[in-house]
Amino acid sequence: EYTVTANTLICPGNYQMNDTDLDGAINFNANNVQLDCNEATIYSNGSGFGIYANGRSGIVILNCNVKTYREGVYFDTVTNGRVSNSNISGHNRDGVLFLDSNNSEVSNNNISNNTYHSVLAIDGAGNRVISNLMSFDTLWAVYYALQSGNGNIYGNTITNSDSGVWLGQSFNTVVENNLIQSNTLSGVLIEDNSGHTVRGNTILSNGQNGVQIFGNATLNTIQGNIIRSNGGYGIRILSGVNTIKDNNASLNTLAGINASSSGDAISNNYF
Repeated sequence: EYTVTANTLICPGNYQMNDTDLDGAINFNANNVQLDCNEATIYSNGSGFGIYANGRSGIVILNCNVKTYREGVYFDTVTNGRVSNSNISGHNRDGVLFLDSNNSEVSNNNISNNTYHSVLAIDGAGNRVISNLMSFDTLWAVYYALQSGNGNIYGNTITNSDSGVWLGQSFNTVVENNLIQSNTLSGVLIEDNSGHTVRGNTILSNGQNGVQIFGNATLNTIQGNIIRSNGGYGIRILSGVNTIKDNNASLNTLAGINASSSGDAISNNYF
């Protein structure tokens, strides 16, 4: 195991680094420092954390290949952290896990083939998932859960997972300008939460619904998306009072929009 205490540049190569005590094969013991893996690969036997930080701020992870841990990168109570330009794949749970972390970012990574999710955010606020390629996860590629709020999921390509984006018991997150395509179930799911905006996305050829609002979700806005050729409805609304406008919801198998809740504002959509 290795502890980062200052700006660190790793020599290129392949390194088996097991994490037997669940504090990270690589962990941080300083604030405002950068780890640059220089395209090196770290891997394990499917357990532990690849790169771990607890209670830190201002840490940056760059150019890392992280494979076959339980979680690839785990931020626990981290503020203003960033994971960029890395390949994070083949983990037994999540590619990147944010727990109680705030204002942190996952950007320009290739995250794939994880048993749970590419990115899981639990609690915390202001976290950003930007311009990543996320694919072939067994569950949902991006999952904001349990009071995660004020997030931004922007400019990603999300394909071939169980579902694309699931906003569950979270609030006020913007899902914008993503390509969400060819997932087994739905493109975007909004459950038991409020205040989300799904805007300007291209949501194509998912196995069930393009966008589904259910549970006790309410006061969400679905605007200006292309939602086409999905296996169920383009947009399915099962709960709350929501705004649905300016979407192209054509060529979906069942219908463009299905609303079984009352009071939704539905206008200027193309079917």
